[in-house]
Amino acid sequence: MIRYRKPVGVLAWAGQHAQMLTGYYGLVGDPFARGADGKYTNRFNVGGFYLVDPLKSQAMVNARISYSYFRAAANLKLRFRPYAQTDSPYDDPYTPGYRRSIDEWYGRFVIIAPVR
Repeated sequence: MIRYRKPVGVLAWAGQHAQMLTGYYGLVGDPFARGADGKYTNRFNVGGFYLVDPLKSQAMVNARISYSYFRAAANLKLRFRPYAQTDSPYDDPYTPGYRRSIDEWYGRFVIIAPVR
């Protein structure tokens, strides 16, 4: 979001649903700071995010969600969890050879980030 100034999609509910992070608040530090070796230092924090859920029943349009709540909430519909879907037998077309998509995503946190 910071680099491209565009929303980021997240696969929510452990991969059963998609939500959007449309913004953030409480930025402390410089996300583009580099060390002497030229690598990013990653010494910055955000207070939280603005979350949009396309399901009307969730009634979340730019809902302000703190980072700590998004990370560890008891409410699993608002908590970002690792991908847990195991029902896709299809090959991942972006890797060489045959590799089921679940082998690549399962147990990982998945976002859809713009690159331009």
